[in-house]
Amino acid sequence: MNPSSSITIEHLPNEILTPILKACASPSLFSVCARWRRLLSTEVMPSLYKQIGKMHFPQGNVNEQALILDKIYELDNELLPMQKVKTIFKQTFTLAKSLSPLEFKEGLEENRYFTLANYSSYLLNINRLLMWKKLPRGEKYLNRKTIKYLPLEKKGGLFSNWIKRHGKRLTKLDLQGIGLTFLPPEIGQLSNLKGLDLSNNQLTTLPVNIWQLSQLQALDLSSNQLTSLPVDIWQLSQLQLLNLNNNKLTSLPTVICQLSQLKVLGLNNSQLTTLPAGIGLLSQLKKLYLKDNQLTTLPVEIGQLLQLQDLDLKSNQFTNLPAEIWQLSQLQYLYLDGNQLTTLPSEICQLSQLKELGLNNNQLTSLPREIRQLSQLQGLDLSSNQLTNLPKEIRQLSQLQILILNNNKLTSLPTKIGQLSQLRQLDLNNNKLTSLPTKIGQLSQLQYLYLDSNQLTNLPKEIGQLSQLQGLGLDHNQLTNLPKEIGQLSQLQVLNLNNNKITSLPTEIRQLSQLRKLDLNNNKLTFLPTKIGQLSQLQYLYLDSNQLTFLPAEIWQLLQLQELGLSNNQLNTLPAEIGHLSQLSKLYLDSNQLTFLPAEIWQLLQLQELGLSNNQLNTLPAEIGHLSQLSKLYLDSNQLTFLPAEIWQLLQLQELYLSNNQLTTLPTEIWQLSQLQALGLERNQLTNVPKEIGQLPQLQELGLDHNQLTTLPAEIGQLLQLQKLGLSNNQLISLPTEIWYLSQLQELYLSNNKLNFLPIEIGQLSHLEVLNLSSNQLTTLPAEMIGSLTALRRLQLNENPLESIPDEIRQRFCL
Repeated sequence: MNPSSSITIEHLPNEILTPILKACASPSLFSVCARWRRLLSTEVMPSLYKQIGKMHFPQGNVNEQALILDKIYELDNELLPMQKVKTIFKQTFTLAKSLSPLEFKEGLEENRYFTLANYSSYLLNINRLLMWKKLPRGEKYLNRKTIKYLPLEKKGGLFSNWIKRHGKRLTKLDLQGIGLTFLPPEIGQLSNLKGLDLSNNQLTTLPVNIWQLSQLQALDLSSNQLTSLPVDIWQLSQLQLLNLNNNKLTSLPTVICQLSQLKVLGLNNSQLTTLPAGIGLLSQLKKLYLKDNQLTTLPVEIGQLLQLQDLDLKSNQFTNLPAEIWQLSQLQYLYLDGNQLTTLPSEICQLSQLKELGLNNNQLTSLPREIRQLSQLQGLDLSSNQLTNLPKEIRQLSQLQILILNNNKLTSLPTKIGQLSQLRQLDLNNNKLTSLPTKIGQLSQLQYLYLDSNQLTNLPKEIGQLSQLQGLGLDHNQLTNLPKEIGQLSQLQVLNLNNNKITSLPTEIRQLSQLRKLDLNNNKLTFLPTKIGQLSQLQYLYLDSNQLTFLPAEIWQLLQLQELGLSNNQLNTLPAEIGHLSQLSKLYLDSNQLTFLPAEIWQLLQLQELGLSNNQLNTLPAEIGHLSQLSKLYLDSNQLTFLPAEIWQLLQLQELYLSNNQLTTLPTEIWQLSQLQALGLERNQLTNVPKEIGQLPQLQELGLDHNQLTTLPAEIGQLLQLQKLGLSNNQLISLPTEIWYLSQLQELYLSNNKLNFLPIEIGQLSHLEVLNLSSNQLTTLPAEMIGSLTALRRLQLNENPLESIPDEIRQRFCL
């Protein structure tokens, strides 16, 4: 019986009709009659959705199954079950067609039945073909003319035969990230497989057949949707590596402890709260990864893992650790970051082979003196704790190469810290240090020293002895000067000194021949030494927010310079020699006192970003058109009354900011800037917007607030990429109906105009999130228009003579 063509079937009682609909729920049924549609939406499709969920996640409850299914198919949680089923089948049919081009000969995917049997068949055969394409010569076989256009189910049958003939040849199989939602049962026939990678798929269960892979040594199941493991996992008796990272496991079956050959076990980013006591039976285990779980304790049997070398317990909920952990005498890497540890027991000294110890983001206030016995330690991370001092014994860690202590409360360092002769990186950012010990100069191997956000007022001259130093961070301190010995740091490449109180630089800075970055933002420099030009390798020079009144002509010698920041100084002129900086790509001169620019600046042909905001410029020369690589141009808050026509030559320009000038018109050539994405024209004296504005197809932000506009051209509707439009504080009395074409618009500002009505088309702006209509002359507000703006989250209506505000609008926006 075909329900889509029957005349009498609709008169059947529900108990008879519903099973029929379940057996052949074709999309065509959705348009038959109200009674059928009601049964489909309230009984058939919700039931089918639950059955599909149970197929993927048989152990879970209904809510867990729904969550897994929504994750696999990226379904919106707000969709109704019928809509979800339709989306699932649409994706399934689309994938089926991509794997078998003639699966739907007439392109009639919509006529396929929505049934569990139908879904199960597609699921099995789709995953068979996804797997087949990754097998040796599999894709080539599938592209044969005799195979390519076969129906999906026929191809699936061929796959089973192919595996029987060729499967035993495979010893390694990589199936990562191919979209598997189901593992075909044929996997169990690959009896000689030793390595299987199933990572980054959407597997929710494993077939029983997988346990037939008796030779398997490495199994990667990371980044799937597994919530549990089958108890038969113990049958993989040769397994040495099991990667279960990034799944949804809440517990482990005790039988996992029977995998006696296991050497690597990955369980990162799961939802584990406990480990089975039997974990101590994994006597060959060398690496155990347990970060990002919910563990509060470990079984005492963990002390039996005598071969363990690497233990990762980051981001759990430990407040202390079992004493047995200190029995792991072979441990080389121990990570305890992101827990709630308040003390470190002295027994840690028993881990005599330890090379790396991670303890960042805990609540430690002190370290045990016994830490000195970790004679093999190379890396120690103690950042983000509550340490106020370090034990002097720390100097005895003779192999230490990396010491990270940022975000603590240290006020001083041990005087003999210089005995850490192998130290290469020392991070002390964000502490309370007021000085450095002179012995710091003995750290002869130190390459990176970070001292940002402390309270240092000076540096010891011994810092110049750090002959291997490549990076020195001193941002946010209270330094007023630098010792001349800093010039001895011949390997230094990065020197960060922003937010200090430095008034001058020593001439010896010229000796930093390898320096590539020098950051002096937010200091009190009034001049630069002429010798700065000798920093021949300098690529980045930041001098914003100082008190510079001029630049030395020698700056032209910085021929490698790519970025130069000079904003917020007191410059009223620039040296002509600046034109020699031919590699410069970013030049920021905002907030100075410039009234003109030297002609040589237009020779900087590599310039991509030019900041000139908040100066006293009243004209721009035609030569600005020479900067053909310019993508960002900031000219806000000057005294410009016009723009040169040559601006159209800036064909790479993406952002142009001209707010707070004295522009009354714009050159027609500006509309040729077809790459423009942001145009700021706020606070000028514009009286109209030319229709040519529609020629800016990439425009995403347009600011026209605080002008004298009375109308907008219809062509504004051609800005199909526009996301933000500012029109506040003008004299608009109406909006063009074409505004509804702005389908990507998210923010629309119309306050302080003379609008007395809104075009009904504004209700079609489906992406609009912010609408400001305050201080206009609106008397009515159609509820249906605002109601259709489903994305709207902020609506401002104050200072309008509205006769009333519909209740649904008042409630929705708390008006």
